[in-house]
Amino acid sequence: MSTHPLPAAAFDDPQDYPRFRDALAAADYSVSGVVNALRLKNFDGVRTAGRPVMLERSSAGRPIDVFIRLFLLRVPVARAQVAAVLGDLPVERLIGSRLVVQVADGDELISGFDLLPYDGFLFAFDRPPREGHEPYTDYVMGIGGSTASLGMQMIRRRSRATLDMGCGCGTLGILASRFSDKVVLADSNPRALALARFNVALNGLQHAEILQTDFFSALQGRLFDLIISNPPFVISPTRTFIYRDGGMPGDAVTEKVVRGCAEHLAEGGFAHVLCNWAHHAGAPWEERLATWASAAQADMLVLRTHTRDPVEYAQQWLSETERHLTTEQMWKRLDEWVAAYRNLGITAMSGGLISLRKTSGRPGYFDADTSPEQGSGLTGDHLAQMFAGREFLAAIGGEQGLVHQRLRCSPRLRVTQHVSLTDEGWRLVEAEARVEPGYPFGGILDPLVMQFLLRMEGRETVAEVVSAVAAEHGRDPGEIGPRALPIVAHLIKRGMLLPVA
Repeated sequence: MSTHPLPAAAFDDPQDYPRFRDALAAADYSVSGVVNALRLKNFDGVRTAGRPVMLERSSAGRPIDVFIRLFLLRVPVARAQVAAVLGDLPVERLIGSRLVVQVADGDELISGFDLLPYDGFLFAFDRPPREGHEPYTDYVMGIGGSTASLGMQMIRRRSRATLDMGCGCGTLGILASRFSDKVVLADSNPRALALARFNVALNGLQHAEILQTDFFSALQGRLFDLIISNPPFVISPTRTFIYRDGGMPGDAVTEKVVRGCAEHLAEGGFAHVLCNWAHHAGAPWEERLATWASAAQADMLVLRTHTRDPVEYAQQWLSETERHLTTEQMWKRLDEWVAAYRNLGITAMSGGLISLRKTSGRPGYFDADTSPEQGSGLTGDHLAQMFAGREFLAAIGGEQGLVHQRLRCSPRLRVTQHVSLTDEGWRLVEAEARVEPGYPFGGILDPLVMQFLLRMEGRETVAEVVSAVAAEHGRDPGEIGPRALPIVAHLIKRGMLLPVA
């Protein structure tokens, strides 16, 4: 194992960043520009369309073709072609930045880094290792699934100060810069910070701070309205790769990050940590996670997306991150990981989003729910409503306080009804309710609950709705009410029902 031999990308002249940015903009090297140039349905087509197709569709020599071939397809491009699309930036300066390097004979250039357009920004990061080669220990990955997921889930509201803890190449912090007065990009990997610094400059951000720190050690006394973290959360017995392994036993990295977030949140601030955590025999994971933020008086809401057994978990991560291993080596590494889990008493691993909200004057609460792996669009508003729903329930004293409340369906609630034909005509069998954009929980409702939900228009109290639905079906309100209240509370927690102000 070794560190990366190519230093991180950087222009010597600060003015070369806007020069290069202007050249990319002139070529329309953006998400929509790439999609249009390659005739794709969406940007995901870059991964699925097939290399021969994209090579053919980028063969016309247009400026955008040059950038697509360099930074997306990673193929050599004639030096003269590159020079012709750089505008005021001399090609020697681009070579000097290490974004591109000369092929052996000097007539062609090839990318030293990937450069990806994403959500209106540009991000440079290390190219993935060649087939059969293991990543360098300080490898800085790009925008993977977990980064994209966390970017979609974070609550987007004005923040006086935002912290991206374990920032990597800076993706999440730069995305949050749109609604943040100040952004701090923090990491322990110097190479990651160098690439984050490059991306901050390339995107023309003036309100970002780059900070090297071991977890929160360099942030004593600093508070943030928003903290986002996609740390090296993989539960592994090694410290092979900085981006994957935290170098601490079990899920200690996740615990350390969550505790640090709770301590560094400003009043009313939110933190989001996308992570994995361990299950231990005889100890409910909920009880253990609840202690991570309670001392700092922070509410914790855990949205669990999946749970894996140790063998499945180890196999998944080894197959994704150590593809260079032979079959025999893979089996040996798998045995090592599973044995380490056994020694730590780990019986399973879960993953998902841990969100915190800083409170004062009362103990923080813990709650958990099972969440779909993929949300629909930006889910931050829905997540904020789920916190607000729990606060509302606490303020009225829980389920029993609902009877005199007026509620309405979320304007983003979408209901799909399933009906069947009977001798008496079409009858509702069940219905599926979900919030879009938001988390598609997709809870299945029986016909009686469905009618109850659809009457929630804010004009009647819950007790009045119960009485009306009971009368329609010839039922006793005293029978329906106790059954309805827990369901109503559950729908409030999931952001499907909202209190009327």
